[in-house]
Amino acid sequence: MKDLLSFFGSPRGLMLALGPGFGQTSSNDSAGEVVVEAGEATKTMRKPGMMRKLIVCITGGLLLGFSNIGIGKATSAPCLLSPYANQFHFSIGVLITSLVMLPIVTACPIDRSEPANLCSVLRQWGSVRRKNHLLAVLGGFILCMGFFFFNLGSKAMNLTISYCIGQSAPLVGILWGTFFFKEFAGTPAGVWGLVPVVCGLFATAIALIAAAG
Repeated sequence: MKDLLSFFGSPRGLMLALGPGFGQTSSNDSAGEVVVEAGEATKTMRKPGMMRKLIVCITGGLLLGFSNIGIGKATSAPCLLSPYANQFHFSIGVLITSLVMLPIVTACPIDRSEPANLCSVLRQWGSVRRKNHLLAVLGGFILCMGFFFFNLGSKAMNLTISYCIGQSAPLVGILWGTFFFKEFAGTPAGVWGLVPVVCGLFATAIALIAAAG
């Protein structure tokens, strides 16, 4: 969904090759969620229904797609924001939306887990190990650097192609979850079998999108 919105926001390249690539990335996003949810299914029995999952995925895809259109408008005439200015506004936007969304998702969790009071959650901040805080800072830094390099790449290539190639985050997330966080430890063999399938589909999708450019 977000990739199609990106294409219509900057319609270049071969739609014949972009179509399969978009289809692959969209299916991989869903497959990645299935793999992660299947890995977590052994830990908890309470999980959201299929309709809730579809609504979250479609809404998230639309928001991501529209945000990419906004980036294209901001970096083209008449705004002509540089990658550095775009990065600055992105960082400010992340801060503001986090302050708004954190109380909402804490009180109304998307995954149907038990609601929590934001103040009680913040009181536990000091009990978190320093290593975990550093990992959170590292994750934010990597996200911002990824967006910065996306800004640089969008100048040298089509904005749509640059954005779609940058959507390797689910693939990277699966690799981190598999080898670092051991999220799939103790899961059935069928779940493990999905991991290389998703990775292979993602690599194929990126190759198709790159060929279209």
